[in-house]
Amino acid sequence: MNQILNILIDYVSTAAQILAVIVIAVGLLRASYLYLKEAVIARNSRKAIALGRLELGMSFSLGLGFLIGSSILKSAIAPSWDDIGKLLAVIGIRTIMNYFLQLDVSKTNKELLEQDRMLDTPFFRRMFGFINRKKTIDSTAVAGKQEER
Repeated sequence: MNQILNILIDYVSTAAQILAVIVIAVGLLRASYLYLKEAVIARNSRKAIALGRLELGMSFSLGLGFLIGSSILKSAIAPSWDDIGKLLAVIGIRTIMNYFLQLDVSKTNKELLEQDRMLDTPFFRRMFGFINRKKTIDSTAVAGKQEER
C-alpha cells in the first residue's frame, strides 16, 4: 500500500510540475502577444508593458502555486527533518515571491484602470475620437434621446 501511495504521489507531483511549466509558457506567449498587439498595432507602449506584466505576473503566480503543491507532495511520505527544513525554505521563498508578484499585479491592474479612466474623458474623446469611438457614439445617442424627452 505504501509503495502504491509513493507512486501515486510521484505521478501527481510530476503532473503539478508539468502544469506549472505549461502555465508559465502559456503566460509568456500571451504576454508576448499582448505586448506586440498593443505596442505595434495600437502604438501604446505604456499599456503594452502593463498588460504584459499583468499577464506574466498572474501566470507566474499560478505556476508557483503548482510548484509549491508539488514540493509539499514530494515530502509528504516519511520526511526527515532535513527534508522538512528544505521544504520550508522552498515554500517560504516561493510564497514571498508570490506575495510580491501579487502586489505588482494589483498595482499594474490599478494603473491600467486609471489609464482607461483618464482616456475616457470628454477632452480625450474629442481630441482622439478613434479611441472608444463606439462608446462615444453610444453616449451621444443616449444623450440625444434624453434631450427629446
